[in-house]
Amino acid sequence: MRPTSVIGQTGDNGHSTFALGSSGLPGQAAPLTSIIVPAYNEEAGLPLVLERLFQVIDLSSCEVIVVDDGSTDGTATAAGRFPCHTVRHPVNRGKGAAVRSGLEVARGDNVIVIDADATYPPEAIPHLVRALREGELVLATRARGREHIPLFNRLGNALFRALLRLLYGSRLCDPLTGLYGCRRSLLNAMQLQANGFGLEAEIIIKGTRMALRTLEVPVHYGPRIGQAKLNGLRDGFYILQTVLRMLVLYNPTVLFMLPGTALLGLGASLLSLHLGGVLAPAGTGLVLLTALCLAGLQASVFGLSLNLYGAVHRFTRPDWVTRACLRARVSRGLALAGLLALASGVALGALVPGLQPPGLPGLAGPEHLFLSLLLAVLSLQLFFSAIYLTAFRAELRPAQETSVAAWSGQGQPVAVASYRPPGGEGL
Repeated sequence: MRPTSVIGQTGDNGHSTFALGSSGLPGQAAPLTSIIVPAYNEEAGLPLVLERLFQVIDLSSCEVIVVDDGSTDGTATAAGRFPCHTVRHPVNRGKGAAVRSGLEVARGDNVIVIDADATYPPEAIPHLVRALREGELVLATRARGREHIPLFNRLGNALFRALLRLLYGSRLCDPLTGLYGCRRSLLNAMQLQANGFGLEAEIIIKGTRMALRTLEVPVHYGPRIGQAKLNGLRDGFYILQTVLRMLVLYNPTVLFMLPGTALLGLGASLLSLHLGGVLAPAGTGLVLLTALCLAGLQASVFGLSLNLYGAVHRFTRPDWVTRACLRARVSRGLALAGLLALASGVALGALVPGLQPPGLPGLAGPEHLFLSLLLAVLSLQLFFSAIYLTAFRAELRPAQETSVAAWSGQGQPVAVASYRPPGGEGL
């Protein structure tokens, strides 16, 4: 009888429970590699994938986990004909959920994920395992056989490749590949959340922010066996949602800090022109310029806070902007700027008619009251930001030493390289 797990039953605590078979028995040697095959209605392609897979792997060092994601055909029966562990979802939950279920029962130090539709060559898996000795994340790039990828999907892949490069700095050739491997400890640290086809984008984004050493293995992409499950428009929109949603925690510099700095600079420049007599905004215009400066500074500080939160709690490395802000002289500079802004605001406010000290004529107009209040608020924001950075600097150092640096080559920057397997350019 093949080992089987059923996911979907809930225990008293509301979490999923598992009925583990023989592959989870205590005392059994843990495999070096766990191969996860998520499958949904793949009774046609799955047997071919498993047959080819078991011809190239050693069962003494590998385990194969087939996750039947609520299939309504003979997928589970097909998996039962091979020496693999089968995990079953009562209902279809999506590829991401299937991979996460496989991770929960995986015991290997390394994890390989391969699609069940026979488009990716199982013969490449030994090369991915060898590549994981050098890297921490390994991707099979579709170097040949691109004619088997529908045109709409090719356009989508190009779009997401460009977005991941622009928004997260990823330099990968094929980030949405369906064949990849990673160290299990790193995948667990990522705390994966995507349920559908956004899983690969999530792994790439988090791997990039964790500065993982990433290798690429060229493979031959084959024709699909069975009906395609990916809906280019629907699933493409879901992947796009994943890419944009993760900006909040995984690149707040692009989402908040840079736009906030631009707004602050624009508002300050226009106010400077006003003080120089070049512009003369009055009433609503002056209020808008004041709000522009405040919103810009607040967005910048909020983005910096998210960067620091991500570094401490989400196992991401601070980017160059955050590292620059964490320098001691930057904190001192912010505190000094806050004091200067406060002094300027008080001095300007003293010249506003009705607020000036006795015996001093009101030299400034009422509109300068906005500038006085703006400088006062900016001074407080800058001063407290300096205190915040000083406190967070001490908090960040031990967290980085025990998280990212320990897992990603002692803090070395992310590297992307091509691993050339023996015997040619692609498999």
